[in-house]
Amino acid sequence: MINGNSVEKSSVNSGDNRKENPFVLRVEKTFIDYGFQPPRRTEVADALKMDRKQFTQAYNYLRQSGRLVCINADMFIHKTHMDNLINALHDFFIQKDILTPQDMREMFGLSRKYSIPLLEHLDNIHFTVRSVEGRRLCRGKNFINYGVH
Repeated sequence: MINGNSVEKSSVNSGDNRKENPFVLRVEKTFIDYGFQPPRRTEVADALKMDRKQFTQAYNYLRQSGRLVCINADMFIHKTHMDNLINALHDFFIQKDILTPQDMREMFGLSRKYSIPLLEHLDNIHFTVRSVEGRRLCRGKNFINYGVH
């Protein structure tokens, strides 16, 4: 529920189930649908034809709750996609030592516009480390089932 300047979950009288604000669900579904190639935030707001304030509140709620992962200042992807990426790359590193942008393109169908920021994000979270040949899995990092806490 949008309450003042914040977006909150509103409970429904059906046990422990909670029904989220429809604005939050619309914004979240859009980011899920875009996968690894999300548009900029303003483009999402325009595509949804939502009031800017409502969109911003829903967007900020998703960011703060961790359901949107910040890749860089202009790129956010849904956490389920990030979890899938981490798990697929962990499997990749079982077979190979080096990950290249070409590997990202082949595995996920990504252009450089999206693969390079994702690779840099993986370096920033210490999943990979950049080397001359490409990226290597950081030693001692076990990100299997990254999305499960």
